[in-house]
Amino acid sequence: MSFREDIELIRSSRSNLLRGKRVVLALTGGISIYRIPDIARELIRHGGADVITFMSKEASKLLGPRIMEWATGNPVYVELSGYAEHVNICATANAVVVAPATANTISKIANGIGDTSVTLCAMTALGSGVHYYSSRQ
Repeated sequence: MSFREDIELIRSSRSNLLRGKRVVLALTGGISIYRIPDIARELIRHGGADVITFMSKEASKLLGPRIMEWATGNPVYVELSGYAEHVNICATANAVVVAPATANTISKIANGIGDTSVTLCAMTALGSGVHYYSSRQ
């Protein structure tokens, strides 16, 4: 069974609150990252959301991208390929959640420094009017 098939078995198993919505999880290198796969699965179970993950390189050192691929059923973006994934995905998302939101990442977003997939995604979302959530708000 593929990861995607596994996700379809649990999608909306508890509610349909987020059915048809796209939620981007933008992961940074904070130690509480170990809880994020559970959060991704709950977004899928309780809401039916399509969850897509962007990870900074530091985040990928603490939590393997393959785990997030399993948790969401979608590819994980650590490095951008030049196909403007951050624009195509983050600008059309219903919500972007930066978690854990490290002080470094918050300061980069605030100052317009787009040097990781996470900061580019967050800045694209902000510029597009997408709802943006940080674990430090």
